[in-house]
Amino acid sequence: MKLPSAELAEVPRPKVVAYLLAPSHRFGRHKAGYFLRFGFTAPDWEILAAALKQHAATHEVAKVRENSFGTSYAVEGQLVCPDGAAAVGPHGLDRVARPNYAWICHRDSTTLQT
Repeated sequence: MKLPSAELAEVPRPKVVAYLLAPSHRFGRHKAGYFLRFGFTAPDWEILAAALKQHAATHEVAKVRENSFGTSYAVEGQLVCPDGAAAVGPHGLDRVARPNYAWICHRDSTTLQT
């Protein structure tokens, strides 16, 4: 099953810059270490946002659960990462990670949970 309303996926700038790419964030620092290791950076946060949206649109939902925010969909699969040393893919992307991301689907939007 694909993520419902994947075309409406939103990855807000604050979620990326102040959490996913923030090494000093109390809860996000481990995620930041992961993403920074693969070449994502806060100044170019849109690259991570685009990669996450692509991830949501192309991979299958692995798990569905209800929580206080709504229905959470865990999507697993490869995430294409920037690689400044060897730009062989589109837009300089050629490295791959295998993460799991959760999305919350609402009636009119789909938002990255993490």
